[in-house]
Amino acid sequence: MTRLAALLLLCSVFGLGGYLLSVRIQPAVDLIEYVPAEATALAEGENFAQTWALWRHSLVGEKLHQTDFPALLVKLGWEQPLADSLATLLAQMERCGQIAALGQVFAHKAVAALVPDSSAEHLLTDPLERLVVIVNVGNGGAPQQWAEELFGVVRSRSVQQYQNATLITLRFDDERALTYCLQRGVLIAALREEVVRRCVSQSLQRMVQVRTGLQLNRQYQRLRALAGASPDFFLYADAAALPAFHPVLQDWGQDLEGLQPLHLAIFHRAQASRLGIVALADKEQLAAFIRRHQLAEPVDDPSVPHVSSDTDFSLWTNWFQPKKLWNLAQLKSPPEIVGLMSLFAQYLTTATGQTMDSFFDVFGSEFGVFINQQRAPHQSTSSMACVSVALRDPVQTANALKALTAGLQAVTVVADGTEIVSVVMAGGLLQPAYALVRNQLVLADSVELIEQLLRRSGEQATAATAGKERGGRTVRERWGNFFLFVRTGSLAERLLPVLTVLAKESREKNEMIAPRARLLLQEMVLPLLSGLRGVEVSRLRGYLYEDEMLLELEYAPPQTALPLLSR
Repeated sequence: MTRLAALLLLCSVFGLGGYLLSVRIQPAVDLIEYVPAEATALAEGENFAQTWALWRHSLVGEKLHQTDFPALLVKLGWEQPLADSLATLLAQMERCGQIAALGQVFAHKAVAALVPDSSAEHLLTDPLERLVVIVNVGNGGAPQQWAEELFGVVRSRSVQQYQNATLITLRFDDERALTYCLQRGVLIAALREEVVRRCVSQSLQRMVQVRTGLQLNRQYQRLRALAGASPDFFLYADAAALPAFHPVLQDWGQDLEGLQPLHLAIFHRAQASRLGIVALADKEQLAAFIRRHQLAEPVDDPSVPHVSSDTDFSLWTNWFQPKKLWNLAQLKSPPEIVGLMSLFAQYLTTATGQTMDSFFDVFGSEFGVFINQQRAPHQSTSSMACVSVALRDPVQTANALKALTAGLQAVTVVADGTEIVSVVMAGGLLQPAYALVRNQLVLADSVELIEQLLRRSGEQATAATAGKERGGRTVRERWGNFFLFVRTGSLAERLLPVLTVLAKESREKNEMIAPRARLLLQEMVLPLLSGLRGVEVSRLRGYLYEDEMLLELEYAPPQTALPLLSR
């Protein structure tokens, strides 16, 4: 009996081993392994069909696909050729989105890549000629049926072998051709056979190399890491090489003061409700740009202490430069505003003996402003604003404030060891207050708001630390040079009546806004605000560091608003 059991076990081991050798089980293929490392652009997604449906029925998607949208762009100042190119692209996208076969194909994980010609002498003007689509269709693929629904009746069909892969070329009545290959459940298709051959050759390299294809593209890998884990949509572009594919793209990479993005990515993470854009620039160019504008390095999420359940709006940045803002306001403002600014400068000099330049020199680069809802029993809810500015010289600032408020009725209170000075104005109707807190000047509508800030600052900092630990967010996902938090729906409700009045036609000679700005309000801003009323809160952050540039929007519908507050 023992010998029989041993014999059965031995047969099982050898039988299972033989089966595994015969079917040659291989690890799951990453679709980017089929894409050459020199790909100029790449879009990858878990379900392009679903992404397209969500985009098409979004507020922005519906606006872009309106028939009069290109004409609106021309009215807003776009050049006609650029608007026509966009209209053509949108029409092609709309047509493709209505083809049922494409919906079936792109319901699977897919990659679409722009592969440059192997010979630099033959760059094509039509990007579609260099586009390859790679889809993980599994065993249920019917490529020819999908192609017929997309291009029409097949006129001829040819089959050839290339590196143990079967390449099929279909030709249609309109003289177009499509070449595809179905390999291990992965469909590779392109309008040019040479592009499919490149991808097949690329896939074979994974048998002899640990890392192949875009895994060797360091810029792509860095941008992919900065986008965070598991984006449902990721678009990568070699921004320096992309303009060579089409004349319309020739001028898009115009640099800003010597700063030009070299590699660019747009990503969306549905689980985290995040949409972002990240770019890599020349390190020396970006360093020169930062030095020229005296921009500080990013910091780790300092806006959280200013956000509470009562906060409607919160903005923090360490790029604050009051002297430049003052000069810009003088240059751009109407004469009556410039006159008021001159009067204030004269009053400051008379009261403190300081010029505006020396007065601004006491401030640092950190600036924050937030608006809270004040709720009191038997009273209507009111908004209270608070501003904080970093100080280089707190003593000089305190002396200047005492000089400016001399002769006014002032009341001093102490809260948590901090002196808060309240100035009584307009017979007590206005009682602005200020305090110096940890090298910060804090200005607020009332003493109570500063007291709230002092009381909640420690509590919110502790909650923020716990939230970061729970969320597991990396340092890069918390970094920023500016943070903006908005209770979006509430703000949209407040802005809509005011902007609606501004957008109305006016026959007066002295109009408040220019006709082009009014058109922008009517056609784009007001519809966008109407759609944003369903978003509970939003959070925007951005930073510049070494060779990285990032801008990320995090949004939350009503059911997920509270987790966003705790991050």
